[in-house]
Amino acid sequence: MHWHSSTYRLRLRLRQQHSKLRKFSGSRSDKRGVDVTAVADKLKDGIEFKDELAELDEAKIEKIIGISADSYTKAKVYVSSSGGTAEEIDCFEAKDADSAKAITDTLTARVESQKKVFENYVPEEMTKLNDPVLVTNGNYVYLCLSNDNDKAKEIIG
Repeated sequence: MHWHSSTYRLRLRLRQQHSKLRKFSGSRSDKRGVDVTAVADKLKDGIEFKDELAELDEAKIEKIIGISADSYTKAKVYVSSSGGTAEEIDCFEAKDADSAKAITDTLTARVESQKKVFENYVPEEMTKLNDPVLVTNGNYVYLCLSNDNDKAKEIIG
């Protein structure tokens, strides 16, 4: 009987440890499972923008935003279609940590550049540019320029 009870305790302990490991690995895989294109669409649909937003293709992302396709595995970018607002959504899944940092730096520089464009052109857009939602989470990088930072942060998570 003694042998059976110690086996039972060992099995119970192994199950508990396995359960803890499963919970841990589940939380890690959730981060890897983020779809940046879906986040971009949720931002576009979930926030009220003044202007119509236009999606940029890979070539225009490189030309307008300054981020080449070899630094990310997936991306979706929307910008003001008229150019009359600073409204913008940039969502990237970088290839690695170095690329994520480079993308973050490029988006930060873009915001600074847009400030120079809009300060005299459309000064009311400075509110967005002075308080951008710029989030880096592992290899995921998000920028949202809108009038609803709370909603943007909620959607990005």
